[in-house]
Amino acid sequence: MKDNIKLKVKGVRYFETSRGVGYEAITNVENVKIWNDGDGGISYIPQHKPYTTPYLSLTDMELESLIDDYEMDKIKIDLWKQKKKEKN
Repeated sequence: MKDNIKLKVKGVRYFETSRGVGYEAITNVENVKIWNDGDGGISYIPQHKPYTTPYLSLTDMELESLIDDYEMDKIKIDLWKQKKKEKN
């Protein structure tokens, strides 16, 4: 495994909890997922050595930023598809 693979979010699954909304974000790196349990805690990467080792030092804010980037890209793609559909 390469330690220098840039982590990117490829998909997010949201779920309701008794205290809010949690999520599981799938990344481009095998066995590396970003979690938030929806109970008011921070986002984190559950350990799954050796896959997660290079990414365990990422902060909550950095992980949230990766998810924000994914969501913005998804919005741009959805808008592009909508405009293309309207032209046809």
